[in-house]
Amino acid sequence: METGVAVDARGSAGLAAAVMSIRGLADELAEVLGRSAHDSDGAHRDDHDPLGDLADSCLDGLGVVARIEAVAAAAKVRLLATYAESTAAMEAPAESAYESSAREMSLVAEVACVLTIGERAAAALSGRGARADHNVAGGIGCLAGWNDFVAARLRRR
Repeated sequence: METGVAVDARGSAGLAAAVMSIRGLADELAEVLGRSAHDSDGAHRDDHDPLGDLADSCLDGLGVVARIEAVAAAAKVRLLATYAESTAAMEAPAESAYESSAREMSLVAEVACVLTIGERAAAALSGRGARADHNVAGGIGCLAGWNDFVAARLRRR
């Protein structure tokens, strides 16, 4: 089944990129929080201000955490879309509107359970119900671009 191969190749690459983005940001957070009172050359500063350094590290850490949350949200959407695409590719076409509706309800219930959120929130996140699937695909494309942007920024550092 060619659809499954396309879903696998595209989904696996995107998921790997999301994981690498999160890993890079986690490393950056550890670096920010592990800063010492020494300059980069290792010399001790005369104007050492440990509380100021701690405050700066906390503020920088909050910035990194905000970026981690954004990348994690993008990864969540990508995982959800890949899950929905892969399960749809494994199933035979629905024979009735009832069967199609039941499959969508099942997907929403599974996502709600895993994420420990309500079914209404899971339906909104998965793009089921009011929004069409192509809108979700467009949103995922935007988030994939964000992941690429974050990965490029991490490589520059």
